[in-house]
Amino acid sequence: MIEQIKLLREGQRLSEEDMTLVMREIINGRVSEERVLNFLELFSQSEETVTEITAAARVLRESALKIKAPHN
Repeated sequence: MIEQIKLLREGQRLSEEDMTLVMREIINGRVSEERVLNFLELFSQSEETVTEITAAARVLRESALKIKAPHN
């Protein structure tokens, strides 16, 4: 995640692979709260790309708890 933070700090956007890696690390609790806040602050400073949002959404869907809802 350090490399992805560096990219954002340099004004670059994240590839699908980079965003997937970041989101998996965040969701699995493998990074400190401080690093997550640093990432989110940098990420929010410029307009997100479709690729970044799609990758993030894909990881969130993969990680979501699946439940069976009643049909009625």
